[in-house]
Amino acid sequence: MVFLMVALAALVFSIFAQNNRGGAWVAAIVAVMLMSNAYVYAGHPYPEVFMAAGDFLVCLAIYFVAAHRWELWLFLVVQFSMLASVLHLGVAIFVPTADFSEIYMLTLELANYAAVLLIGGISGYVHARRFGVAAFDHWRRVLPAGLAAWTAKQALVFPSR
Repeated sequence: MVFLMVALAALVFSIFAQNNRGGAWVAAIVAVMLMSNAYVYAGHPYPEVFMAAGDFLVCLAIYFVAAHRWELWLFLVVQFSMLASVLHLGVAIFVPTADFSEIYMLTLELANYAAVLLIGGISGYVHARRFGVAAFDHWRRVLPAGLAAWTAKQALVFPSR
């Protein structure tokens, strides 16, 4: 549930920054995560194969469509998630008595969070770069007293000439 809220925040950042590519990648990652969870909870055998296949499709899409450097970093994060699924599948097949499910799920969650936070951070950066300080004007309206106090403190720390 927390991941979906973080993904929604990254999607909102992508929309505000007019980063359509970021929004599409967030949607693809969330779709793979939801389908993988549905497959796991349905009780089918070897859910790692399904998860690795979904990550492989996202990797394939990024490989052929990537146009920015941050998308290559996203490719590496999704590729790491796919590697975790393949390694866990190998452990499940060759060492059936070992149970690394918690570590595997933690690795997948961290990879998903890293991917979504990468997209959200890039979108926030693009938005701030496009509009400069004006990108954060809505915060000035929400917190005028806090901003006034912060501005006064900054004037003391960095006096103008």
